[in-house]
Parts: sequence; C-alpha cells; structure tokens
Amino acid sequence: MERRSAARGVIERLGVVMLAAMLLSLGACSYTREPAAEVVATPESDGSHTTAKRGLEWPARRTEGLPSGERRLVFRPHGEPTSRGKDEPLPPGISVSWVQDLSPIGQGLVLTNRTELIGEGGETFGEVGSDWSAPGLDTGFSFFTFRADRAFPRMRRGPGDGEREGPLDVRGLRRRAVLADEFRARSPGEGAWPPKGIALVKHGLGGLGYTRPVADELLRRGWLVIESEGLSWGFERVERALEEEDREARGPGEQRVQSSGGGSARATRPRAMSVDEASTAFAQGAQLFADIAYSWEAALTFVERKCPAVAGKPVVYVGISFGGIVGPTVVARLGDRVKATVLAGAGANMMGIANESDIEGLDLMLTGADGKRIMPGSENYRAISEMYLEKAAWDSYNTAPLLSGRPVLLVQGRSDTTVPSQYGDVLWERLGRPERWSAWYGHPLLIYFIGDHRDEIADWLERHVRESAGERGRGDEPPGGRGVSQQN
Repeated sequence: MERRSAARGVIERLGVVMLAAMLLSLGACSYTREPAAEVVATPESDGSHTTAKRGLEWPARRTEGLPSGERRLVFRPHGEPTSRGKDEPLPPGISVSWVQDLSPIGQGLVLTNRTELIGEGGETFGEVGSDWSAPGLDTGFSFFTFRADRAFPRMRRGPGDGEREGPLDVRGLRRRAVLADEFRARSPGEGAWPPKGIALVKHGLGGLGYTRPVADELLRRGWLVIESEGLSWGFERVERALEEEDREARGPGEQRVQSSGGGSARATRPRAMSVDEASTAFAQGAQLFADIAYSWEAALTFVERKCPAVAGKPVVYVGISFGGIVGPTVVARLGDRVKATVLAGAGANMMGIANESDIEGLDLMLTGADGKRIMPGSENYRAISEMYLEKAAWDSYNTAPLLSGRPVLLVQGRSDTTVPSQYGDVLWERLGRPERWSAWYGHPLLIYFIGDHRDEIADWLERHVRESAGERGRGDEPPGGRGVSQQN
C-alpha cells in the first residue's frame, strides 16, 4: 500500500513537471498578433513626421564650458610607481599610456578611454580597443549631462608624466551630473562589414541574461549595436534627496519612524503634499526621460563620427522593460532617423507605473493631510495623476503620439503587474494603436522568453526598414495580411 502511494506521488510530481514544461513551451511561442490600425500620419510641410524637437520644451542643460580634448596618464616601464600603483615591468623603452578623451556632444559630455603603447621615441605603435574603422569592435563610453543653471564643477586632475597633464577625476563628473549613462558599442565581424545600420538597444533593470540575445541577433545580421542597460541615474538628484531627507530628520518637531525590523529608519514620516506639489515633484522626476533621450542622441552622434561606415544609415530602436517605457521619448527626440521601433514590456504614465507596480520598494507612498496613504483609484490619486500628465511633457504618455503613423511594434504581457498591463494599453492607445504582439503571462515571463523571439523581432525591424526605403521583398507582407489577428 505504501509502495503504491509512493508510486502515485512520483507520477503526480512527474505530471506537474510535464505540465509546467508544456506551459513554458507554450509561453515561448504564444503571441497573439494584432495588426496596426489604419492611421494617417499628419506630415509637416517638409514632408517629415512631427518630432518632439518641434513644439516640445526640453529641459535646459549645460552645453558650454564643458572640458574637451585628451588627458593622459603614462605608465612607466620597469614597474616604476605611478598614481595608479606599481606597474608591471615592460620591455625596455616601452610605455603604456591611458588616454581619456572628453567630447562635448549635444546636451552633454561623452567620455571614452583607450590604451596606447608608446615607443622609446614617443611614437604610438599600438592601440587597444578603439579602432572604429575595423570589424569586431567592442568598446564602451560614458555620457554625462549637467544643469545649465549651475556652474560646471571644478575638476581635479591626476598627476601626469611631467610633460603632459593628467586625466580628470571622473568621480567629480559623476557626482555633479544630472544623469550619467554607460554605453557599449559592438560592430559586426568581417563577414558582415560594413554595417547595414545602427541598432539602439536599451535593456531593462533585470540584467542582460534574457534580453541580450535580441541585441546579439541584430549584431549577427550586420547591425552596429549600441546598448545601455538598466536605469540611467542622476547622481546629483540622489545626493540632493538624501540631504533633504537628513535635514527633515533633524528638523524641529520631526520624529524618526521605526522600520519594520525595529531599527531606526533614516526617513521621517512623509509630509503631506498638495495635489499641485505632488504632481510637480513627479513631473520633475520625469525630466529623467528627457536626459535619457539626450544621452541616446549624443551616443548616436558620437558613433557616427567615430565610424563613418554607418553615418547616415538606418537606425532602429529596441527598448525592453524600462527601455521600452522611455522609448517613445528617445525616438521622438531622434525623429525620422529611427526607421522602426520595438517596445517590449512598456507602458505610459511613469507615476502610475511606479505607484502600482509590484516591484518592492518602487511604491512612492503618497500621503494625504490625514497621514493616510493616497490609494490608486481614489479621487486625490486621479487628480494628482491628471495634473502630473499635464506637467510631465517628457513622459512617454505625452511623447508617444509623436510616433503615430510610424513603424512601432508593442510586445506586451496581458497579465503584467510589474509594468501594469493597463498602462501598456494606455501606451498602445497613445501610440495610435500600432502593431501589437501580446502573451497571456506577465512581465517576468515576457522578459524570460524575449530572446526566443529574437529572429521574429529582427525580421520585423528589417522589413520595416526596407519598407521605409521604398523596398519590398518577397515575404515582407505578414501572413494573413492586415486586419487579421494571429496566434503563433
């Protein structure tokens, strides 16, 4: 009897495992496909689509007085001490120079680093990781943007070699930047050179393990890929928020609140804000969308300058999770340069997404005059949200309509609670109901399976790039034609 029960238990467990495997298998290929609605885009007098550069007031950023040029730090041969510690011995007469290149571009500053091998006579005969004209490049660069109404911070310089000035202290740039963003540029190999265009890929906050295959597929097909991951961060804002938090904690009549673990928390009891104050605070935070758009604008300009082989070629944008949320603002800033856009796991109205997401710690905890939380769906919450959307010009809610009539693909999870699916629907409506692929599951599985659809996503992008150029090859028309919903 016991043996029979044990066997039944094993069979039941195997059944559960097989069911889970079937569900995962179905999840990997179960997009419901909705074609784009028939939308007639209103062209400008010059024949181009409306872009966010026209009719949208972008936040001012410092463009003058930024440092430029090269800074060098030379590593001595024979292991002599340098400012970076004792170096390993080098062949006689050989030095290594760490070169920092600062380039004001667009609304900020691009920083690159490279390493040079220097001969006894001072000649450079070797360079590591910076040959943009050759296939197979894999390098990184940074972008910083600074407030226009503040003096540019004095930058400390490291020691040079007695003849050249040392490099800037990059930590100073990061501390005072409104935004700092890190990019990685990869170019295709010899078999796919020169690149067919530039693919801009902004990943989400959950790491690259599941989303990197999409970028890898575009690289394999011959696109130069520029990537950025996670949340581009404004260091100045973080410091300012912490300073204000400390001031409130020390202020008269304020009491520290107890954390759930029984310890003393840094933050004080949240101060109740009026509808206007709350909406203004959230709208200020939405400036991050504009700064991220500035960073991609600078990254695109920088890469085209460094790699003439891609200058003027088609550009596509892929935004996943947070990269999809900010995507409409980025694409609106870049205008007609972007020929096709894919937004996966995205939504519009960042205030609503942040307050209603299931991500622990993201909830902004609005508090009313009675000290109680203002709950989503309440009258006060709706009033704050409506006023926020009026003020947050750079939120994707307001920039998405600028993409109406252009090739956009939205990939959604119908059960998404991380970027709540209702805000994905809002984005779809604000974009003018573009083509949409949706799945039954939520955000984690959407991201988990996105790599399995890399071929389809790349096919979609390349088809619309060809169509934008007036070309149509065999197989460009999706099966079933327009107006047919499909299940794969």
